[in-house]
Amino acid sequence: MPRKFDVGDAEFGVPPADIYTVRVQKCEIVTIQNGENKGTEGYLFTFEIDDPDSKYNGRLFWDRLWFLPQNGWTWIRTLSALIPSQEWKGEIDVPDCYDLVGLKCKVEVSEGEYNGKPKNEVDNYYPLKGTSEGQFSGGFGDEPF
Repeated sequence: MPRKFDVGDAEFGVPPADIYTVRVQKCEIVTIQNGENKGTEGYLFTFEIDDPDSKYNGRLFWDRLWFLPQNGWTWIRTLSALIPSQEWKGEIDVPDCYDLVGLKCKVEVSEGEYNGKPKNEVDNYYPLKGTSEGQFSGGFGDEPF
């Protein structure tokens, strides 16, 4: 039997390119399934826009970070945004995936395409200013705020 459901004013397109305050909603350990890096593990982050004043509040972005040598800079950038009170240099102890859930930062996203459909891509990570975590002291460029 069909059910009536009011979807309200829901928008189904991707949010526009911008910098959003997000919260790690979910973090999963994933593995590369094919290619030369097959078997390499990484984290799949689900970020939720956490800005009650934004019409995009609650919308989701995804990003994968692989444990590959060439991704060291991405790990530093991401962890420095999520946990700016810690210095991320040299050999680091990456926090357990599930310990990152609930942490907040800012992400810069652009609009991309996958299989002909629009999608968002996370381009950069920034710490929140004025959080109890402290200020970022890394050095991956000027913060755009």
